[in-house]
Amino acid sequence: MAVYVPDPDNLAPAGDLIEGLGAELAARYAEAEDELIRQVAKRSYRDIALRAALAQALARADDTQTLSDRIAYNRAAAELAAYRAQTVRELQFLAIEMAEKLRQANLAEEFIAVASAEGEAAAVARLKLAGRLPSSSALTGTAAQAVASLTLDMSSRLEAVHLRITRYPQDAYQRIISFTSSTQILSAQTMKVAQAQAVQRFLSEGITGFVDKADRRWRIGSYAEMAGRTYAARAYNDAGIWRMQQSGVNLVTVQGGLDSCKRCAPWVGKILSADGTTGTVTLPHATRDEQVTVVIAATLEQARAAGLFHPNCRHKATAYLPGLSIPQETQEYDPEAERAREKQREIERGIRQAKREEATAGDDVSRKRAQRDIAERQAQMREHLRVTGRPRANYREQLRFADGGNTPRPTTAPRPPARPAPARTGAVTSSMKPHEQAFFRRMETLGETIDWIPQDRIGRKPTNDFRWVSRGGFETELKSTQAKYQSIRNRVHEAAARAKLQGVIKENFVIDLGRARLSDKLRTQLEQYNERTRTTPIRRLYVLDRDRLVEIALRAKK
Repeated sequence: MAVYVPDPDNLAPAGDLIEGLGAELAARYAEAEDELIRQVAKRSYRDIALRAALAQALARADDTQTLSDRIAYNRAAAELAAYRAQTVRELQFLAIEMAEKLRQANLAEEFIAVASAEGEAAAVARLKLAGRLPSSSALTGTAAQAVASLTLDMSSRLEAVHLRITRYPQDAYQRIISFTSSTQILSAQTMKVAQAQAVQRFLSEGITGFVDKADRRWRIGSYAEMAGRTYAARAYNDAGIWRMQQSGVNLVTVQGGLDSCKRCAPWVGKILSADGTTGTVTLPHATRDEQVTVVIAATLEQARAAGLFHPNCRHKATAYLPGLSIPQETQEYDPEAERAREKQREIERGIRQAKREEATAGDDVSRKRAQRDIAERQAQMREHLRVTGRPRANYREQLRFADGGNTPRPTTAPRPPARPAPARTGAVTSSMKPHEQAFFRRMETLGETIDWIPQDRIGRKPTNDFRWVSRGGFETELKSTQAKYQSIRNRVHEAAARAKLQGVIKENFVIDLGRARLSDKLRTQLEQYNERTRTTPIRRLYVLDRDRLVEIALRAKK
């Protein structure tokens, strides 16, 4: 695994980091689910076509009673039996191969390493504020040792996912066969309708079977996201606390959002100890030669036992420096805020379900009905956010295995599973996303020629977005964001750092500001990117604003 070195002076916000890691892990497993679904669906189409041929051969044999038609029927039956046996073997091999690839990726080690490194660096940055720290600590070791058990624990959870992946394709294929066969017998539906129902039911369920201690059932993507976010948060907090203790700091304060759950809300803004101390104590000021009275609400272990830092928890523990740190204002549990968050999650699930139904619709009527459902639920989301003031999480509304037209739609004959590779030089294709199409046309208007790079759907590694043909053919990454330095910096840093983790280089970027303009102030700030972000230096940076394409003169690192 590539070494990831965080930059204490330019850290991504903890919430964004943890959310990002959770979403990244979910994407890895959702892509695996996508591939398995496409392969099973493709083979199911062929199975239904062979069954249709067998039914026709049987009808002819019964009608004519000729030897040739009986032989034709026997051949059709043998072909179907042979195809099913071959399909089972192929799906078993595919699943085993995919599970092994996920194992070899060492995702638990990779994600825990990133989260712990960022957590430790965040603690270092905070400790720089203190001028008076204890001169020594009894603790030894490394932050890696502090989070080693998390890596093992997360690996065990992911192994359960790998085992489910191994069984899934074969089980799903058998279920689809059983479902379509019984449908034909009971209602004499047409083959096309039976096929559409089978595939739609299959895709709607996806890879399930993950049950937590609260008896909640998860799909593979949401389960992976939950696991990723949970272990990333624990690694971030544990590594940061370890670094604080190495510097003689044993107090932390808890930070969290206004929609904290019932278990976490009582701890927001409270001061906790990592060494067992509780109650009212007098401690040296962090920067001045004086004493400060501090009220320690509980130990970290006591808070955890009471429910703080539970699975999926977004709260973080930061170093408390007596006399210098100002804890977050304490908050009471707000059931309305929690209900608003849960309602948003419910609407998001409804949007994904409607999109899944659209992707698997077998006719125009079903497809239009699903599109109406999508529009209605998105309108419901907009109204909910207007009333509650909550931010929208667009990525939670996306159906990864239907995104970009990857999911095969039911037809009476098999279709190739993959869409055409996105984007060719000099042409806009329907497979490109809307913002990619808009960017392509704007670049074309400016006299630029670009060639989109297909995603790596085999190795699952990140890729740059396009080759800039008119400027020598170097690979370039596109980022659309606000005209604010911190937003641009975070998008570039995150993309370069994640690619680096997997041995991929992203060093050329174009920032699309849409209709916003590039101000002189922002241009000056961007010129300093390499000076201010030492761990992910880049080679080229361009900005496309309302009507200009501007190359940023990056300053060399000092």
